Amino acid sequence: MAREAGVSLGTASKALSCPDKVKPNTLKKVLEAVSAMGYVRNGVARSLAARKTWRVAVVYPTLKNPMFSNSIDSLQQSLLEMGYQLVIGSHEYNQKREVKVLQALVESGVDGVILVGTDHDDTVFQMLETYDIPYLMMWSTDETSYPHTIGFSNRQAAYEIARHVVAKGHRKAAICGGPAEGNERSRQRRAGFLDALEEASISVKPEWIIETQFSLDGGREAIKRLLAVGELPTVLICGTDLHAIGAMHQCQLSGIDVPGRLSITGFDDIEFASAMIPSLTTVRVPMHEIGVEVARTIVAIIDDGASVEAIELETLIIERESLKTLTEGKRGD
Repeated sequence: MAREAGVSLGTASKALSCPDKVKPNTLKKVLEAVSAMGYVRNGVARSLAARKTWRVAVVYPTLKNPMFSNSIDSLQQSLLEMGYQLVIGSHEYNQKREVKVLQALVESGVDGVILVGTDHDDTVFQMLETYDIPYLMMWSTDETSYPHTIGFSNRQAAYEIARHVVAKGHRKAAICGGPAEGNERSRQRRAGFLDALEEASISVKPEWIIETQFSLDGGREAIKRLLAVGELPTVLICGTDLHAIGAMHQCQLSGIDVPGRLSITGFDDIEFASAMIPSLTTVRVPMHEIGVEVARTIVAIIDDGASVEAIELETLIIERESLKTLTEGKRGD
Protein backbone atom coordinates (compact mmCIF):
# COMPACT_ATOMS: atom_id res chain seq x y z
CA MET A 1 0.00 0.00 0.00
CA ALA A 2 2.84 2.40 0.84
CA ARG A 3 4.51 1.51 -2.49
CA GLU A 4 1.22 2.14 -4.33
CA ALA A 5 0.99 5.60 -2.73
CA GLY A 6 4.65 6.38 -3.36
CA VAL A 7 5.41 7.05 0.32
CA SER A 8 7.42 5.37 3.06
CA LEU A 9 5.90 2.81 5.42
CA GLY A 10 6.17 5.29 8.29
CA THR A 11 4.36 8.00 6.35
CA ALA A 12 1.60 5.61 5.31
CA SER A 13 1.13 4.48 8.91
CA LYS A 14 0.99 8.06 10.16
CA ALA A 15 -1.54 8.98 7.48
CA LEU A 16 -3.86 6.22 8.69
CA SER A 17 -3.33 6.74 12.42
CA CYS A 18 -2.95 10.53 12.59
CA PRO A 19 -4.28 12.00 9.31
CA ASP A 20 -4.12 15.55 10.69
CA LYS A 21 -0.32 15.23 11.04
CA VAL A 22 0.51 14.64 7.36
CA LYS A 23 0.33 16.97 4.38
CA PRO A 24 -3.04 17.04 2.58
CA ASN A 25 -1.48 15.91 -0.71
CA THR A 26 0.26 12.97 0.98
CA LEU A 27 -2.93 12.00 2.80
CA LYS A 28 -4.81 12.07 -0.51
CA LYS A 29 -2.29 9.68 -2.11
CA VAL A 30 -2.51 7.24 0.79
CA LEU A 31 -6.32 7.25 0.85
CA GLU A 32 -6.45 6.72 -2.92
CA ALA A 33 -4.10 3.75 -2.55
CA VAL A 34 -6.22 2.34 0.29
CA SER A 35 -9.34 2.61 -1.87
CA ALA A 36 -7.68 1.13 -4.96
CA MET A 37 -6.26 -1.87 -3.09
CA GLY A 38 -9.22 -2.50 -0.77
CA TYR A 39 -6.78 -2.32 2.14
CA VAL A 40 -8.13 -3.21 5.61
CA ARG A 41 -6.01 -2.35 8.63
CA ASN A 42 -5.08 -5.12 11.04
CA GLY A 43 -6.83 -3.90 14.19
CA VAL A 44 -5.30 -6.53 16.45
CA ALA A 45 -1.75 -5.69 15.35
CA ARG A 46 -2.47 -1.99 15.70
CA SER A 47 -3.83 -2.48 19.23
CA LEU A 48 -0.85 -4.58 20.30
CA ALA A 49 1.62 -2.04 18.95
CA ALA A 50 -0.07 0.97 20.52
CA ARG A 51 -1.35 -0.83 23.64
CA LYS A 52 -4.75 0.67 22.86
CA THR A 53 -7.96 -0.73 21.46
CA TRP A 54 -9.65 2.53 20.38
CA ARG A 55 -12.82 1.09 21.90
CA VAL A 56 -15.04 2.60 24.60
CA ALA A 57 -17.69 0.57 26.43
CA VAL A 58 -21.01 1.89 27.68
CA VAL A 59 -23.39 -0.09 29.88
CA TYR A 60 -27.04 1.01 29.76
CA PRO A 61 -29.77 -0.02 32.22
CA THR A 62 -31.89 -0.99 29.20
CA LEU A 63 -32.12 -0.48 25.45
CA LYS A 64 -35.92 -0.80 25.49
CA ASN A 65 -36.44 2.81 26.59
CA PRO A 66 -36.23 5.20 23.59
CA MET A 67 -34.55 7.72 25.87
CA PHE A 68 -31.42 5.55 26.09
CA SER A 69 -31.49 4.16 22.56
CA ASN A 70 -31.76 7.68 21.14
CA SER A 71 -28.75 8.80 23.17
CA ILE A 72 -26.54 6.13 21.59
CA ASP A 73 -26.44 7.95 18.26
CA SER A 74 -24.84 11.19 19.48
CA LEU A 75 -22.41 9.26 21.69
CA GLN A 76 -21.39 6.87 18.91
CA GLN A 77 -21.06 9.53 16.22
CA SER A 78 -19.00 11.81 18.48
CA LEU A 79 -16.64 8.98 19.39
CA LEU A 80 -16.24 7.97 15.72
CA GLU A 81 -15.15 11.50 14.87
CA MET A 82 -12.34 11.09 17.42
CA GLY A 83 -11.29 7.67 16.15
CA TYR A 84 -13.01 5.48 18.75
CA GLN A 85 -15.55 2.68 18.43
CA LEU A 86 -18.45 2.32 20.86
CA VAL A 87 -19.34 -1.10 22.28
CA ILE A 88 -22.64 -1.43 24.13
CA GLY A 89 -24.06 -3.61 26.88
CA SER A 90 -27.23 -3.51 28.98
CA HIS A 91 -28.34 -5.15 32.21
CA GLU A 92 -32.14 -4.52 32.48
CA TYR A 93 -31.89 -2.74 35.84
CA ASN A 94 -30.09 -5.65 37.49
CA GLN A 95 -26.93 -4.56 39.30
CA LYS A 96 -25.55 -8.09 39.58
CA ARG A 97 -26.02 -8.57 35.86
CA GLU A 98 -24.30 -5.27 35.24
CA VAL A 99 -21.16 -6.68 36.85
CA LYS A 100 -21.16 -9.64 34.44
CA VAL A 101 -21.85 -7.46 31.40
CA LEU A 102 -19.09 -5.05 32.32
CA GLN A 103 -16.62 -7.87 32.98
CA ALA A 104 -17.26 -9.30 29.51
CA LEU A 105 -16.74 -5.90 27.89
CA VAL A 106 -13.59 -5.16 29.86
CA GLU A 107 -12.08 -8.58 29.08
CA SER A 108 -12.78 -8.05 25.37
CA GLY A 109 -10.51 -5.00 25.51
CA VAL A 110 -11.60 -1.38 25.98
CA ASP A 111 -9.76 1.86 26.74
CA GLY A 112 -12.54 3.44 28.78
CA VAL A 113 -15.93 2.76 30.31
CA ILE A 114 -19.10 4.83 30.54
CA LEU A 115 -21.66 3.99 33.24
CA VAL A 116 -25.24 5.27 33.34
CA GLY A 117 -26.23 6.70 36.71
CA THR A 118 -24.23 6.84 39.92
CA ASP A 119 -25.62 3.86 41.86
CA HIS A 120 -23.64 0.71 41.04
CA ASP A 121 -22.50 -2.43 42.83
CA ASP A 122 -19.15 -1.95 44.59
CA THR A 123 -17.76 -4.75 42.41
CA VAL A 124 -18.10 -2.50 39.37
CA PHE A 125 -15.78 0.13 40.79
CA GLN A 126 -13.35 -2.50 42.15
CA MET A 127 -13.13 -4.07 38.70
CA LEU A 128 -12.39 -0.78 36.98
CA GLU A 129 -9.69 0.02 39.53
CA THR A 130 -8.17 -3.46 39.21
CA TYR A 131 -7.96 -3.17 35.42
CA ASP A 132 -6.92 0.49 35.73
CA ILE A 133 -9.54 1.56 33.19
CA PRO A 134 -10.67 5.20 33.16
CA TYR A 135 -14.41 5.68 33.47
CA LEU A 136 -17.06 8.31 33.83
CA MET A 137 -20.70 8.31 34.87
CA MET A 138 -23.41 9.97 32.83
CA TRP A 139 -27.06 10.96 33.03
CA SER A 140 -27.14 11.82 36.71
CA THR A 141 -25.20 14.15 38.97
CA ASP A 142 -27.07 13.09 42.12
CA GLU A 143 -25.64 11.05 45.00
CA THR A 144 -21.99 11.31 44.00
CA SER A 145 -18.92 13.49 44.41
CA TYR A 146 -17.00 11.70 41.64
CA PRO A 147 -15.55 14.40 39.36
CA HIS A 148 -15.97 12.59 36.04
CA THR A 149 -19.76 12.85 36.01
CA ILE A 150 -21.87 14.37 33.22
CA GLY A 151 -25.64 14.79 33.30
CA PHE A 152 -28.29 16.67 35.22
CA SER A 153 -29.85 16.73 38.66
CA ASN A 154 -32.84 14.41 38.56
CA ARG A 155 -34.03 15.82 41.88
CA GLN A 156 -33.97 19.41 40.67
CA ALA A 157 -35.68 18.55 37.37
CA ALA A 158 -38.41 16.61 39.22
CA TYR A 159 -38.84 19.48 41.66
CA GLU A 160 -39.34 21.91 38.78
CA ILE A 161 -42.02 19.87 37.01
CA ALA A 162 -43.88 19.29 40.29
CA ARG A 163 -43.78 23.03 41.02
CA HIS A 164 -45.23 23.58 37.55
CA VAL A 165 -48.05 21.14 38.39
CA VAL A 166 -48.78 23.02 41.62
CA ALA A 167 -48.80 26.33 39.74
CA LYS A 168 -51.54 24.87 37.53
CA GLY A 169 -53.75 24.60 40.61
CA HIS A 170 -53.41 20.90 41.46
CA ARG A 171 -53.62 19.95 45.13
CA LYS A 172 -54.42 16.22 44.86
CA ALA A 173 -51.37 14.59 43.30
CA ALA A 174 -50.21 11.01 42.86
CA ILE A 175 -46.70 9.93 41.89
CA CYS A 176 -45.62 7.02 39.69
CA GLY A 177 -41.95 6.05 39.45
CA GLY A 178 -39.71 3.08 38.79
CA PRO A 179 -38.08 0.84 41.42
CA ALA A 180 -35.87 2.89 43.73
CA GLU A 181 -33.49 0.12 44.80
CA GLY A 182 -30.19 0.39 42.95
CA ASN A 183 -31.37 3.41 40.99
CA GLU A 184 -30.58 6.90 42.25
CA ARG A 185 -32.52 8.42 39.33
CA SER A 186 -35.78 6.95 40.61
CA ARG A 187 -35.01 7.90 44.19
CA GLN A 188 -34.09 11.47 43.35
CA ARG A 189 -37.03 12.06 41.01
CA ARG A 190 -39.45 10.88 43.68
CA ALA A 191 -37.68 13.06 46.26
CA GLY A 192 -37.86 16.08 43.95
CA PHE A 193 -41.58 15.59 43.34
CA LEU A 194 -42.22 15.33 47.07
CA ASP A 195 -40.01 18.36 47.83
CA ALA A 196 -42.16 20.60 45.63
CA LEU A 197 -45.45 19.22 46.95
CA GLU A 198 -44.34 19.55 50.57
CA GLU A 199 -43.20 23.11 49.87
CA ALA A 200 -46.78 23.83 48.72
CA SER A 201 -48.18 22.16 51.89
CA ILE A 202 -49.58 19.28 49.83
CA SER A 203 -49.49 15.88 51.49
CA VAL A 204 -49.57 12.79 49.29
CA LYS A 205 -51.49 9.75 50.40
CA PRO A 206 -49.20 6.72 50.83
CA GLU A 207 -51.34 4.73 48.36
CA TRP A 208 -50.79 7.48 45.80
CA ILE A 209 -47.01 6.99 45.84
CA ILE A 210 -46.70 4.17 43.31
CA GLU A 211 -43.60 2.19 42.30
CA THR A 212 -43.84 0.09 39.14
CA GLN A 213 -41.56 -1.29 36.45
CA PHE A 214 -40.00 1.06 33.86
CA SER A 215 -42.44 0.30 31.06
CA LEU A 216 -45.78 1.06 29.46
CA ASP A 217 -47.23 -1.76 31.55
CA GLY A 218 -45.89 -0.02 34.64
CA GLY A 219 -47.89 3.09 33.75
CA ARG A 220 -51.01 1.03 33.09
CA GLU A 221 -50.55 -0.65 36.47
CA ALA A 222 -50.41 2.75 38.18
CA ILE A 223 -53.86 3.69 36.88
CA LYS A 224 -55.28 0.32 37.89
CA ARG A 225 -53.96 0.83 41.43
CA LEU A 226 -55.47 4.32 41.64
CA LEU A 227 -58.83 2.98 40.50
CA ALA A 228 -58.62 0.20 43.10
CA VAL A 229 -58.14 2.79 45.83
CA GLY A 230 -61.50 4.26 44.84
CA GLU A 231 -60.50 7.90 44.50
CA LEU A 232 -58.57 9.60 41.72
CA PRO A 233 -56.23 12.53 42.23
CA THR A 234 -56.38 15.44 39.81
CA VAL A 235 -52.89 14.75 38.48
CA LEU A 236 -50.48 11.82 38.12
CA ILE A 237 -46.83 12.91 38.05
CA CYS A 238 -44.76 10.21 36.32
CA GLY A 239 -41.05 9.56 36.61
CA THR A 240 -40.66 8.57 32.95
CA ASP A 241 -42.52 9.15 29.69
CA LEU A 242 -43.04 5.39 29.37
CA HIS A 243 -44.99 5.43 32.63
CA ALA A 244 -46.98 8.45 31.49
CA ILE A 245 -47.83 7.02 28.06
CA GLY A 246 -48.84 3.69 29.58
CA ALA A 247 -51.02 5.54 32.10
CA MET A 248 -52.66 7.56 29.33
CA HIS A 249 -53.45 4.36 27.44
CA GLN A 250 -55.02 2.75 30.51
CA CYS A 251 -57.08 5.91 31.07
CA GLN A 252 -58.41 5.55 27.54
CA LEU A 253 -59.30 1.91 28.19
CA SER A 254 -60.95 2.82 31.51
CA GLY A 255 -62.95 5.76 30.20
CA ILE A 256 -60.95 8.39 32.12
CA ASP A 257 -60.62 11.64 30.22
CA VAL A 258 -57.10 13.11 30.08
CA PRO A 259 -56.73 15.88 31.06
CA GLY A 260 -60.41 16.53 31.79
CA ARG A 261 -60.60 14.07 34.72
CA LEU A 262 -56.93 13.33 35.29
CA SER A 263 -53.87 15.30 34.24
CA ILE A 264 -50.66 13.38 33.54
CA THR A 265 -47.03 14.51 33.24
CA GLY A 266 -43.94 12.62 32.11
CA PHE A 267 -40.16 12.88 32.27
CA ASP A 268 -37.59 12.57 29.42
CA ASP A 269 -39.43 13.98 26.35
CA ILE A 270 -38.99 10.94 24.12
CA GLU A 271 -40.21 11.28 20.54
CA PHE A 272 -43.61 9.71 21.24
CA ALA A 273 -44.42 12.33 23.90
CA SER A 274 -45.37 14.97 21.33
CA ALA A 275 -47.27 12.46 19.17
CA MET A 276 -49.68 11.36 21.92
CA ILE A 277 -53.29 12.52 21.96
CA PRO A 278 -53.35 14.55 24.10
CA SER A 279 -49.69 15.45 23.74
CA LEU A 280 -47.63 14.92 26.88
CA THR A 281 -46.37 17.62 29.23
CA THR A 282 -42.92 16.46 30.29
CA VAL A 283 -39.32 17.27 31.19
CA ARG A 284 -36.91 17.47 28.29
CA VAL A 285 -33.62 15.74 29.08
CA PRO A 286 -30.53 16.92 27.13
CA MET A 287 -29.87 13.52 25.52
CA HIS A 288 -27.80 14.82 22.59
CA GLU A 289 -25.71 17.20 24.70
CA ILE A 290 -24.92 14.46 27.21
CA GLY A 291 -23.68 12.16 24.42
CA VAL A 292 -21.40 14.80 22.93
CA GLU A 293 -19.94 15.89 26.28
CA VAL A 294 -19.43 12.31 27.45
CA ALA A 295 -17.59 11.36 24.25
CA ARG A 296 -15.34 14.42 24.41
CA THR A 297 -14.56 13.90 28.07
CA ILE A 298 -13.85 10.17 28.06
CA VAL A 299 -11.46 10.59 25.13
CA ALA A 300 -9.69 13.44 26.94
CA ILE A 301 -9.28 11.20 29.98
CA ILE A 302 -8.01 8.26 27.90
CA ASP A 303 -5.66 10.23 25.65
CA ASP A 304 -4.36 12.88 28.02
CA GLY A 305 -5.19 11.67 31.52
CA ALA A 306 -7.26 14.84 31.83
CA SER A 307 -8.85 15.66 35.16
CA VAL A 308 -12.23 17.27 34.57
CA GLU A 309 -14.91 18.67 36.81
CA ALA A 310 -18.47 17.35 36.83
CA ILE A 311 -20.70 18.86 34.17
CA GLU A 312 -24.33 19.57 35.04
CA LEU A 313 -26.61 20.32 32.11
CA GLU A 314 -30.03 21.98 32.11
CA THR A 315 -33.41 20.33 31.66
CA LEU A 316 -36.51 22.06 30.30
CA ILE A 317 -40.23 21.75 31.05
CA ILE A 318 -42.18 21.13 27.84
CA GLU A 319 -45.80 22.10 28.33
CA ARG A 320 -48.33 20.31 26.14
CA GLU A 321 -51.98 19.24 26.43
CA SER A 322 -51.96 16.51 29.10
CA LEU A 323 -51.72 18.95 32.03
CA LYS A 324 -54.87 20.94 32.76
CA THR A 325 -55.08 24.22 34.64
CA LEU A 326 -57.60 23.91 37.47
CA THR A 327 -59.89 26.72 38.50
CA GLU A 328 -60.28 27.64 42.15
CA GLY A 329 -63.36 25.48 42.69
CA LYS A 330 -61.89 22.31 41.16
CA ARG A 331 -58.58 22.03 42.98
CA GLY A 332 -59.72 19.42 45.50
CA ASP A 333 -58.35 21.22 48.58
